[in-house]
Amino acid sequence: MKARKILAFAPIIASINLLSSSCSLFIKKEESSKDDYTKNQKDVLDETKSIRIMHWNILNFGGEKHIKNSFKFYALSEIIRKSNSSIIGLTEVNFNDGDKISKLVEQINNDDNSNRFKFIIQSENEAVSKIHNNSKELIAIIYDSTKVKPVEFTNGRIGESFNQNISDVTVNKNTNEISLTDLKRNTYVRPPFGAKFEIISWNKNITTFFSHLDSPGAKNKEKNISGFLKRNNKSFEIKSVGSQELAEVLNLENVFEYYDNLSGENDNNIIFGGDTNIDSSGSYAFDYLKYKNYYDAKDSTNEKYLTSLTTDQHFKKGKSPYVNSYDKWLFNEVDIDFIDAKENPEFDYKIQIDKAFSNGLLDKEISTKKYIHDYKKSTNNKDKHPSDYRIIRIGLSDHAPIIIDVKNK
Repeated sequence: MKARKILAFAPIIASINLLSSSCSLFIKKEESSKDDYTKNQKDVLDETKSIRIMHWNILNFGGEKHIKNSFKFYALSEIIRKSNSSIIGLTEVNFNDGDKISKLVEQINNDDNSNRFKFIIQSENEAVSKIHNNSKELIAIIYDSTKVKPVEFTNGRIGESFNQNISDVTVNKNTNEISLTDLKRNTYVRPPFGAKFEIISWNKNITTFFSHLDSPGAKNKEKNISGFLKRNNKSFEIKSVGSQELAEVLNLENVFEYYDNLSGENDNNIIFGGDTNIDSSGSYAFDYLKYKNYYDAKDSTNEKYLTSLTTDQHFKKGKSPYVNSYDKWLFNEVDIDFIDAKENPEFDYKIQIDKAFSNGLLDKEISTKKYIHDYKKSTNNKDKHPSDYRIIRIGLSDHAPIIIDVKNK
């Protein structure tokens, strides 16, 4: 109970002290006996010139199945370590299960035979919207302490949520132009959470913030919005997007400014990663924003950028494993370089967890045994003899992690 009380009143920065030894996350191809994925990937990271950032919606993380040595813990640990990421934003952490992030990081360090992974987690009281209080989740940021270290914001805090009011969207009936209202009476359903880091070897700072935006489609008093956004004599068409998630996307400019102010006068390298719940029908909203989009909206239906996994039933019918381009990067760069699709078109935007057993991410035998054990109380016969896809889609996540490399200028 004491630990829970602490969690409820302040962002937590924590380390798990297990072993005194340390080893590098960036494993050379020829030296890796455990990481077939690292050996096979074409996006091997040059640690002297780059760091990598990940965002991952980890699907209802928490509950009785998600414990040490469970399939979920095993899979998250393996994939996070093999991703070569230095900063990992995790969304959809269950509201009352923030303490399990500590257990997850403990397992990651144990599996890695190191003590370099640490974490910051959103406090429970900051994770709840004062308007939309029925949707409660936490955001955690895991980081490699040998590559980056947390830095206080200008308010003296390490880790900060965005809880300010935001504007709603409106559509001009005559011109069909979409805009934000002057009055700010709304909030994010799930408040974004960010932290500032020093990239140790570069002596430069970066601010990262993550979010899980409102669920797709019009709900309750929402409307589906269609029309055009306009900026600098350009029009950006929006086709039937829920008003809440569209408002949350358009207000990201305000969130960027918020973290820019918190980061200080000369620290303007800022990146957003998140599950936006905006599919191709609203993808041009990201081209409209004044911050850089990783890829152009016209490419949002490209399989490369589809990140949400289809259902087990649809996959069995021969459907593609990926269905929507929900997960996105937006950024502002000054003295570092966020490598986007134009700079490296061959980069694997997502980690293909649907192929985890064939690409070396996970061991199939270990995964199957753990999954069957975790779901032994399930009344669904499919969990007695699960397919490879079911193990991933049900046992791990309905989103693939996305990654982006950052280079020093």
